[in-house]
Amino acid sequence: TLRGAFSTGFRAPSLPQKYFSSFTLQFITLEDGSIDGVNIAHLNDDSFVTRQFGIANLKPETSQNISIGLTARPVDDLSVTVDFYQIDIKDRIGITGRFKGDDDPRFKTILDNAGLSQVQFMTNVADTKTQGVDVVINYLLRLGEYGNLTFTVAGNYTQTKLPRDSDDEPIIKTGDFLKGFETKLFNREEVSRLEVAQPRNKIILGLNYKWEKLSVTLNTTRFGEIEYVNPSSTPKANAWNNGAEESLDQTFSPKILTDLDINYDLVEGLNIGVGGSNIFNVYPDRHTHSSNY
Repeated sequence: TLRGAFSTGFRAPSLPQKYFSSFTLQFITLEDGSIDGVNIAHLNDDSFVTRQFGIANLKPETSQNISIGLTARPVDDLSVTVDFYQIDIKDRIGITGRFKGDDDPRFKTILDNAGLSQVQFMTNVADTKTQGVDVVINYLLRLGEYGNLTFTVAGNYTQTKLPRDSDDEPIIKTGDFLKGFETKLFNREEVSRLEVAQPRNKIILGLNYKWEKLSVTLNTTRFGEIEYVNPSSTPKANAWNNGAEESLDQTFSPKILTDLDINYDLVEGLNIGVGGSNIFNVYPDRHTHSSNY
């Protein structure tokens, strides 16, 4: 069987994205060792400061989605499905970096008049393209009077990318006022949260044994690597490594998690079960740099 679909969609800004605001006073240590207080604001869609920075009212995210796939049963008790998909999202909403007075004299004037030291906003920051493939294979092994054994192999590969310019830099949407401040508006850490902060691939090996009133399910899932990308690309001294300068970026290796469930039907309509997620207690890699939190 061949199947395919094309659709459009939209997502309106959530209430927190559109209306949340906060003001905090943080104390920082200056280069001369003195302490100074800074007023940091996250301003909502209706703030006059938001307008002065050229940040427009939030628009809904819109999408175009296309998929094509097939399902097949090559032999009895064996089924295969394969699906390819692409999702294009326009005007994705994200949080900006913090703008400070020393970034630009125009910023300083606006912030001084508002009594603020740093400010950030929610805005329609970029477009994204997501492409991927899903594969699922199921095989049923009939054991006669000893029940049935079902094997499942499933895999997914997904990649999300922002469009790039001729210098391979992400294209970030800014108004005229913030031209030249694209990396401040949406820095490399925020870009990485869309592109590499989730595993690009995932593989599941599943086993289900069913015999009379007993059912046992064992799933092993491999999550692919992810990357943490620091807002700054400048190496920094690492207190964990005798002060040696190291990159703040880090790649986290793939991990395999195992889940087990056992169920027994006591009477019709009533069963008892016990199970565990990540039964071998697998943890992510530790951060390797003391500045990453």
